[in-house]
Amino acid sequence: MSYFANAGQILIEFVFGILVGLIVLRVLLQLVRANFHNPICQFLYKASNPILMPLRRVIPAWRRLDIAGVVLAWALLLLKRVLIFAMMPVMPSFAGLVVIAFADLISFVLMLMLILILVRVILSFVGSDSYHPVVPLVYQLTEPVL
Repeated sequence: MSYFANAGQILIEFVFGILVGLIVLRVLLQLVRANFHNPICQFLYKASNPILMPLRRVIPAWRRLDIAGVVLAWALLLLKRVLIFAMMPVMPSFAGLVVIAFADLISFVLMLMLILILVRVILSFVGSDSYHPVVPLVYQLTEPVL
């Protein structure tokens, strides 16, 4: 791979990581019924709403799970893998890309939960009576797991 391909891969991973992070956080916040008056929740809602609303008209939610958000996150990861593999000389089959994107989604969610749990542990040592909007959000997201 050339130097420009490496830079392109880093840029693709960064941009798609941010987009998937916004969507996955929104899905998780809806799943745990987080307080949407929190400024961080408001930002996530406003940032992901233009992308997610057209898809929600086609794919409805199931109970508390926003299936449109999950499908969008999976599709973004699939597009990321297609773009990355397009820079390489060998392209896997479409079925392989679908499986890789699904594994990427599971890996992303597990890594996000691990980071949130570590942040909660650090907050428990430092003192959690801070009035920062991240503190209640971290507690709400990690409470079902712990």
